[in-house]
Amino acid sequence: MREAKAIMEEHGWNSAIIVTQDFHLWRALREARCMGIEATGAGVKETALIRPPLVVREAVANGISIIRCWWEKL
Repeated sequence: MREAKAIMEEHGWNSAIIVTQDFHLWRALREARCMGIEATGAGVKETALIRPPLVVREAVANGISIIRCWWEKL
């Protein structure tokens, strides 16, 4: 997301549409908004990967993302 923000700033863009797996969309949008990007998203429901491990991984990643966003605003 940081690389995307740098490209957006270079071109003077301030909004984005994020397309990712549906289970990842909530975190991606939150991280973009935390960085000041006006973002909307579209979640893709189909995946070739097995869901249960991804759900656990995403739960941990969401917690880390929330803490990082909070910490960077201090």
